[in-house]
Amino acid sequence: MRSVPDAWTDSLEALVRFVAERGRLPSSSAGADAERALAWWFARQRKRWTGSFAGRALTEDQVRRLDDALPGWRDPHMMRWNLNARAVAAYRAATGAWPSKRAADPETARLGRWLHDQRAAAADPDRPGRWSTERHAALDRLLPGWDGTVADREED
Repeated sequence: MRSVPDAWTDSLEALVRFVAERGRLPSSSAGADAERALAWWFARQRKRWTGSFAGRALTEDQVRRLDDALPGWRDPHMMRWNLNARAVAAYRAATGAWPSKRAADPETARLGRWLHDQRAAAADPDRPGRWSTERHAALDRLLPGWDGTVADREED
């Protein structure tokens, strides 16, 4: 019989593999049961960390392991944002083009929509949302020309 820590480790490893393979966090509304289960497991870990889960709190070792395996896991919005920024950078490095929200490939279209949203947020930084000078600076470092200053920008 498996112990709880072994099951916890297996779930953490499955989540790390998922993020590495897909470049995103699992979705609780996904069609695949395995992806939904990972999303729910991850949400439970965040609740255990904040103390808002009616079960056991995370141990110090579990927190350390999450920190090591998934930097930024404590703020899933920022983690998701960073994963998307890195995915756009990888796409740009591989293709030399910006992802288009009109692409036939669903993943490319998703990245194109994300990039479009970042450009819109930067154009109106006073609108409600999560735009910040830190995000702007991070995109400038990771994706020079992301804001349209590079001539080969694909049309949104």
